[in-house]
Amino acid sequence: MRTILAFYLALSAALFANGGGYSHGIAFTGSLAPFTAEGTENVQIMDEQLTIDLYPDFARVKVRYEMHNVSGKSTKVTFGFPVEDMRETMYEVIDTKEKKPLKINPQYCRDYSIKVNGKPIKAKYTPEAYATGKIKPFQSSEVLKGIEAWYVSSVRFKADTPTIIEISYDSDYSFSTYFVSDDFNDSSWSFQYRLSSGGIWHGPIKKGKITINNRGVDPKHIKVSKPTNQFIPKDGNLVWEFQDLEPTIEDDITVVARIRYSGVVVFPKGEDEAIYVYTIGDQIYGNSKDFKILASSELPSVSGITYEVQNIGRTEYKARLKQEAWSEGVEGDGIGETITITPNAGTKVTHLLMMNGYRSNFRQNNRVKDLTITINDQHEVKRMLYDHQHQQLIDLGSIPNKISKITLRIDSVYKGTHFEDTCLTDITLLNKLEKMPEGHGAR
Repeated sequence: MRTILAFYLALSAALFANGGGYSHGIAFTGSLAPFTAEGTENVQIMDEQLTIDLYPDFARVKVRYEMHNVSGKSTKVTFGFPVEDMRETMYEVIDTKEKKPLKINPQYCRDYSIKVNGKPIKAKYTPEAYATGKIKPFQSSEVLKGIEAWYVSSVRFKADTPTIIEISYDSDYSFSTYFVSDDFNDSSWSFQYRLSSGGIWHGPIKKGKITINNRGVDPKHIKVSKPTNQFIPKDGNLVWEFQDLEPTIEDDITVVARIRYSGVVVFPKGEDEAIYVYTIGDQIYGNSKDFKILASSELPSVSGITYEVQNIGRTEYKARLKQEAWSEGVEGDGIGETITITPNAGTKVTHLLMMNGYRSNFRQNNRVKDLTITINDQHEVKRMLYDHQHQQLIDLGSIPNKISKITLRIDSVYKGTHFEDTCLTDITLLNKLEKMPEGHGAR
């Protein structure tokens, strides 16, 4: 089965990508039968050029196949791309007059497009019969678990004539998240392209190139966990080139675009006061909101909504869900405006944990891009924030043991679509810990 596409987003789920279909080796009778591709054994993939662009909140996939009909005669091929069973992440555009969906646009495969020799062709949304439960499990049915439907296309391949197929789509990342009181866990965000499904097309993939591009993700987060020792860093990207590949499970691609974040309330042994402990990747950090904060300007309140700088330091982890923020209050983009943090005596600081923008209207307002961070009016570091709504870990670098003042200056911004106000949602002071503090949780 050959991968004509590879990506699946779902909360608490794996990613899948199997273009073509599956061969089950079973004859089904009646109207109920799993989707089965037709004619793929007559066509070979001569060249596959796959590009995976990793954006902060989604992946963009473009794949170009040069395919060759090896049968010696004109052949019609029907193949499908699987739509995974994540209906809660799917939205529909409704025609209010007809009361029926005009477009099904799943989160894991948004704006699916397929072209043959440069011309768009249809891809029909076809429900998978096995997903209805009316077909009992059978040998090899395991591969159909989680597939709700297929985007099915038919292509006529001329004899001895190259055919170019291009497929593109956007897809959210697969991750799981849960909350228990103030405790939370966000798994790593990952993307998978399953090369092992290459057996349904004729022969090996003669040659191919897979490129993973960073389009705004923190490079420290990006990691190819599968396959090992295949991708080579090149010009800031990751590249894997191959020839005569008969892919196996070991060739399936899994790339992490955001490392795991979690946080728990801990009452240290012998202490009455709780602390908040973050685990980011494999590193543990203690949390502090124990500071005073001032800003060079603030946007005046509008209709009872405040934009004061105190919004940044008002709560613990719940701040990542709040709908309030600080906004500078000067004309233009707020370049040069500052926030000054004064940690209380004894507070150790090695990192900042920040949330960019204004959650309620993230794209409409400006977000901070480049920052100058000055420590104790002496030590200066330059840092860049990424253009997404999630928490970002900012390393303060080589800093003095005692920090009495931290000043953040806006140097550049990501422009908003509607407003020039530059916003920040949250700042937390972090102290790198060697191990999890001994104690008990809040419950």
